[in-house]
Amino acid sequence: MQYARGRARVRTKATLQRPLSRQFPHEIEHNEFARVEKKGGRNRGVGMQLREIMTRDVEVIRPETSVSEAAQKMRSLDLGALPVCEGQRLVGMVTDRYITIRATAYGHDPNTAPVRNYMSSDLICCFEDQDIKEAEQLMRQRRVRRLPVLTREKQVAGMVALDDLASRAVGVG
Repeated sequence: MQYARGRARVRTKATLQRPLSRQFPHEIEHNEFARVEKKGGRNRGVGMQLREIMTRDVEVIRPETSVSEAAQKMRSLDLGALPVCEGQRLVGMVTDRYITIRATAYGHDPNTAPVRNYMSSDLICCFEDQDIKEAEQLMRQRRVRRLPVLTREKQVAGMVALDDLASRAVGVG
């Protein structure tokens, strides 16, 4: 229960299911359907969603792409990781580290070796409507620096990196 100048405001299950702008319009700035975070039964405000901080228009590669071509694309775009997609479906991630440790270190020909053989298929991702705190926790637990962000239809919508989360934490951006 929150008290505002002598009047009690009670958030019931029914009011939490309505768009927030209909509950307390002065508390919502730009995200009408954002989730309310609760801790100890008290409202802490509106949670920020990944779609608000993710990098959009992500470059992707196909599994048949050669390791050399993937490395050149990473260099030209100044990226450390690329999502690997078959059509619109995410099937893996390839990083500069995977190319170095899984392909180059074994002397495989980067001009003929497909990315499919060196990508990570153990996918760790989030959805664009998830809270950034959930992504931060997942990244910490799984020790990853970048996460693909998917739509609910499981198509790549963007990427979120530790830098994105860190700049939000210090108020930059």
